[in-house]
Amino acid sequence: MVTNLPDDVIDSIWYIIDHFLKHVFELEDELEFRLLNHEGSITFRFSSHHLPTTIDFDFNHPFDPLYPPKVLVMDMDGKETILLPEENDLFLKTLVSSVNTSETRVFLFFQFLIQVTNWLSQDWMDEMRSYFLE
Repeated sequence: MVTNLPDDVIDSIWYIIDHFLKHVFELEDELEFRLLNHEGSITFRFSSHHLPTTIDFDFNHPFDPLYPPKVLVMDMDGKETILLPEENDLFLKTLVSSVNTSETRVFLFFQFLIQVTNWLSQDWMDEMRSYFLE
């Protein structure tokens, strides 16, 4: 869902999970990664509610100040996705307030996806990046 992150940054999050976290820690359904600037490159700071520590993963990808400061990786019944915290909050509110039918849930979820995609379109991110960096 995080459309304002380049593919290599998103792939790095999946790489961290698959190669450094799975089968090492008991992972929750919601993982948190902070995206930090470390000397111009990106650092992913992993944390979880039930783990007493955080772990930093340094990558060579250039850091962009327009990256979101935090992303969540959600595992919803085996379907993993990356969301902004605001997207997760909106998604949960939509589910809680929806009528308890499958059709309504599917409809509201797709409405949510359309709104978020429009809100965080790549064109918008490119425009903001050029505004702040030029």
